[in-house]
Amino acid sequence: MPDYKRRNYFIDKGYQGRIILWIIMICSAGLLLDLSIFNFLSYRNIEAMRWRSHISAGTVGEITRTYLIYSSIFAIIFTIAALFIYLRYVRYKSAGPLYRLSKDIENAADGNLAVNIWLRKEDDFKETAYELNRMLASFRSDFKQLGDSLSEASRTIDVLEYVGNKPEVAKQKCQQLVECLEPLKKLKQ
Repeated sequence: MPDYKRRNYFIDKGYQGRIILWIIMICSAGLLLDLSIFNFLSYRNIEAMRWRSHISAGTVGEITRTYLIYSSIFAIIFTIAALFIYLRYVRYKSAGPLYRLSKDIENAADGNLAVNIWLRKEDDFKETAYELNRMLASFRSDFKQLGDSLSEASRTIDVLEYVGNKPEVAKQKCQQLVECLEPLKKLKQ
């Protein structure tokens, strides 16, 4: 069985933490709403029954069951609606930056290394955009060095064509050619 290591491709703990915190807060608000409605409804009924001489219910559960059901249904509907609204908001807020990242990465993949990824101040994924910009800057630097090395090698080869009967000059130009191609070895690594 191959040795498998879990990889973390993208984890923005601040972004994930904010989403989880909001979900917990919405669910807690729903729970508090359920508890408040249940207490309000059952307290009124229990107070009214306390003053009656004959109580037809045998247990407190029989008295409060319907209130518990009604308050729970209302709180569950409220919580689901609030979560739905919040998750749509998160999707809306994340869609713009992800679309911008996608388009800029697509431009870079098509060969346009001059592209820089810019996100608005309040957008999420700024750290990802920063790392992608660092990668693109590294690619630009490597390709510039590659272009400079190849230009120098091309000039050296052009000179080598004319020094065919001068072995000392040819040896010197061959040495220059090797020196021009040396940075290419570093780029490969």
